[in-house]
Amino acid sequence: MNRELSHFTQAVLKNPANSSNTDPRIHITARPATAEQASKGIAQTIHIYFDENDKLDGYRLFDERPVKKEDA
Repeated sequence: MNRELSHFTQAVLKNPANSSNTDPRIHITARPATAEQASKGIAQTIHIYFDENDKLDGYRLFDERPVKKEDA
């Protein structure tokens, strides 16, 4: 990926390949967090896109939000 994501120290893989109500494009969903975010109980969501050969085809990083029990 790139430096925009280099500050995250942990992540939870939330969903394998899926689409969602807010993003119809097939993606993998993860919830990365910095150490500071994790200590505050917040994280961010990232949708990771891939092509037909399973190669990285981009990502979309969302704003931070509180971690929900279904995120674990």
